[in-house]
Amino acid sequence: MINHEEGHELGLMSPVFNVEELNRNALYLIDYEYASYNYRGFDIGNHFAEYAGFECDYSLYPDMNEQYHFFRHYLQPDRPHEVEWRWYDIVWVEFRIWSVISSESQSLVLVPENDLKTLYVEANIYALASHLFWSLWGLIQ
Repeated sequence: MINHEEGHELGLMSPVFNVEELNRNALYLIDYEYASYNYRGFDIGNHFAEYAGFECDYSLYPDMNEQYHFFRHYLQPDRPHEVEWRWYDIVWVEFRIWSVISSESQSLVLVPENDLKTLYVEANIYALASHLFWSLWGLIQ
């Protein structure tokens, strides 16, 4: 996928034309000179690494809950915390009577936990690749 690869505060713009628009939730990616084809984990991991800022304060690196919050918005941008009802048929087998009873059950479906875990591992491994990439970039400069 195409990656921005510069997900820090200087690579984002929030348009504000007047005071009434301050609460508008629009962000635009700008500054594309480092954009390239890369893995999504690299871009997300690089974004998290940028939380440390130019002073490299890694206490600002997002914890797992903050990353999961980001992932929910990434995986379901139009409804990150919305749930939907899904109906399942459950079959109960009573062994003593050998009868089968069918009933319906409902459950709430969020972003699957497995998807969150997968993206968590992917982003944090690629954050290390991001450090290597920018270290090499700094040496070349």
